Formats: sequence, C-alpha cells, structure tokens
Amino acid sequence: TFCIANFSANPANFRIIVEEGCLGYLIKHLASEDAQLQLRAVAALRGLSCDEELRGEMVRRGALPPLLHLAKSEDVEVQMEVLAALCNLSLCGCIGDNPLSFLRALDVSNLVSFLCSADTTYRLFGAVALGNIASDSELQDPVVEGGALNPLIAVANAADLETQRAIAYALCNLAADEERRPAILQQGGLPPLISLACSDDSEDQRTALATLRALSAD
Repeated sequence: TFCIANFSANPANFRIIVEEGCLGYLIKHLASEDAQLQLRAVAALRGLSCDEELRGEMVRRGALPPLLHLAKSEDVEVQMEVLAALCNLSLCGCIGDNPLSFLRALDVSNLVSFLCSADTTYRLFGAVALGNIASDSELQDPVVEGGALNPLIAVANAADLETQRAIAYALCNLAADEERRPAILQQGGLPPLISLACSDDSEDQRTALATLRALSAD
C-alpha cells in the first residue's frame, strides 16, 4: 500500500494501478484498523482522485461512504488526505446524489471554512457542497442557520468563475424560499446571479433569470 500511495502521486501511473486491480484493494483498506495502512490507502485514493475519469469509477466502486466516515478522523493526516480526496471527487457531481451524507460528515461551519480558503480547490469544494446541499429544501435551514449565506455572497465577488457559478447556484436554491430573498438582496447577492444570467450556458441563464424574477417580484 505504501508503494501504491507513492505511485499514485504520479498521474502517469494511474491507469496501471487501476488495471492491476488496486482500486478495490485501496477502498477496502479505508476500513483497516491499521492506522498506517489506512493512511496510505487514503493517500493513494487522494492521488487517483485527481484523474477526471477515475473519480466516477471511485464513486461507483463505493469509495464515498468510507471516505465520508473518515472525514472526522482524529488522525489529522488521515483527515487532510480524506478532505483533499472529497474535494476532487465533488467535481464529478457525487454530492448532488448524497447531500445529507455530506452535511452529516462535514457540517456547515467546516464547509464555510473551505469556502473561505485561499486554496482554489477547497474553495470550489465548499461552494459546490453548499450549493448541492441547498438543492434539498429540507436542508436549506441548516445551511443558513450555520452562517453560510454571508460568506457565499462575499466569496462570490472575489472568486474564480467556476466558484462564482457554484455560489450562484447555491443562491438560486436558497432563494426558492421567499422569506429568505430579502436577506439575499440586503447582503449583496445580486452580482453573482447577474453574472450567471450572462453565462453562455442556456441552463445557467434559465436558472439565474428565474431567480432574478422571483427576487424582483419581492
């Protein structure tokens, strides 16, 4: 496992690691009672999760539940490797299928910390995770009560385009509740929504315009 973890640091080795059947082996050892074996397995999966094609394969093979379980590990090294892997895996859309699992494993305060990080990958992860969690109407109150609204709007005005888009979708989801709309307006939520409405993507445009119409009606 130590060797595989080292090999997985080099993208040139990704394909052969998977072809040799190591992926299932690594996922299995996420539940190991051997702390070093567990750490090396997580580190290897974090490396493999940098590959766009392998992210979906990892999720399909069942890597997500044990990684989420380890997100609150008392071992700081394990926790950091897990969070980095989850950041990468979030880019394949897996959060949308498991919003409650992510909220339970990574509470809102942790996600806000990611959102406000100087690291662009962590920042995008925070935005994507909060946006996907907010897509479930029953989970919107915990997002707002956890203090996510103001950071979402503040970061949107200084983030890269991909993070801005994720934040705009989060605001669109939160604006579905008409009682929440005044707070979105008062805290400056219009600019990211207007930027989304100017996107070249027709789905982005429709989502943003529907939200802007709802906000203007209030």
